[in-house]
Amino acid sequence: MQYDIDLVSKEFRINIQDLFHLYRTYINLVQDNFSQIDTLIINSDWNMVEKLIHKIKGMSGNLRILDVYEETKIINDLIVQNDYEKLYEKFQTLKATFSEARKGIIKAFKDKGLETVEKEFLQTSSN
Repeated sequence: MQYDIDLVSKEFRINIQDLFHLYRTYINLVQDNFSQIDTLIINSDWNMVEKLIHKIKGMSGNLRILDVYEETKIINDLIVQNDYEKLYEKFQTLKATFSEARKGIIKAFKDKGLETVEKEFLQTSSN
């Protein structure tokens, strides 16, 4: 999937460098939320899983990361329907989708001339 950072930059009325910082923050927050969700699923804390998935869904939609957004919608629907059996599998799909999205986001910013973007994103994933 392609990520139209020019469109998001125009919608937010910020430059690409500032938008990069928003996406980097998004990456960090999603990774932190994933760690929490793993534990919450093990503990069957569906209320908190729903809150964190909803948060990821909102951030993804706002930043036009639509593949991640769509996966979070599926998970949210499973929670609303109390269909917890499929939830872990769909969460794994979400994590894989996010990993691919992260690569696409890095490419989009590199294509805009931000050569240090990959290094900075790699640093955020090791935290």
